[in-house]
Amino acid sequence: MPTTQTILKDTFGNDTFRPLQREVIENVLARRNPLAVMPTGGGKALCNQIPVLLFNGLKVVISPLIAGGTIPCAKTTRNNSRERAPQKTGTGENRE
Repeated sequence: MPTTQTILKDTFGNDTFRPLQREVIENVLARRNPLAVMPTGGGKALCNQIPVLLFNGLKVVISPLIAGGTIPCAKTTRNNSRERAPQKTGTGENRE
């Protein structure tokens, strides 16, 4: 039977967990409902993915990660695709 550590290494290629990941995963595996507030890049996705790989049967993971990343990306793409007009600076020069 795989463990959290073997899945971390074999599936994701990481040797160690980031801070709080192990604790969050252990709580999920114990069927508790942890609230984990982690910074961008803190490893929230693994806290969802590793337990799913360990539980038997059908699993549904509902995560705000996609919605949180999609909206800023869509805005960035939309803003970068438009031609931008030069902006006037206080010196009378045009700035691109």
